[in-house]
Amino acid sequence: VLDRAHELVVRAGNPEQLAIIDEQDRGAFALQQGRLDEAYAAYRSVRERTERLVGPDNPGLTTSLANEAVALVLLGKPADAVPMYRRILAIDASIGRSGNSEAFARFSLGRALRLLDKPAEALTEDEHAVEIYDRVQPPSKWIDEALTGEVEDLLALGRAHDAIAPLERAFAVRSMADDDVEITGEIRDKLI
Repeated sequence: VLDRAHELVVRAGNPEQLAIIDEQDRGAFALQQGRLDEAYAAYRSVRERTERLVGPDNPGLTTSLANEAVALVLLGKPADAVPMYRRILAIDASIGRSGNSEAFARFSLGRALRLLDKPAEALTEDEHAVEIYDRVQPPSKWIDEALTGEVEDLLALGRAHDAIAPLERAFAVRSMADDDVEITGEIRDKLI
């Protein structure tokens, strides 16, 4: 299907926007297939093309930056992802955009910082993400990821007692009928 879509884009003269969409789809498919190097290359290409098209500070660039940063973290390169997440937050702040986009960037930045063994910095980002999600009421899985990050940060800081409340909240969120049973069990095991 993606090859056929690519062929149609090329046949249409390969306008830049269509090429970006095509490359984005290829990156997403590669990521789903676990082909991380391929996904990263596609997402990087999307970001570079989008940047040339709209400029380096355009709010339309944040999705491309986020996808590339996610691929970098999955490739074990969180240090390369940190400046990308900070750039997303700066672009969002420049236009006063908050909400799910900012919270996603913050808990993703928290994950990268945690992988770099910087739990205090990660905790700041995860707590901020939870605060935002408390205001905007996202799907339960989104706030669960920020809460779980907060728990991991607190545990890494030796603050197990402080981790109980967000862990219980994450467990409650995960106990909802539409959530993943396997992850609910993982959270329950941390409580025990």
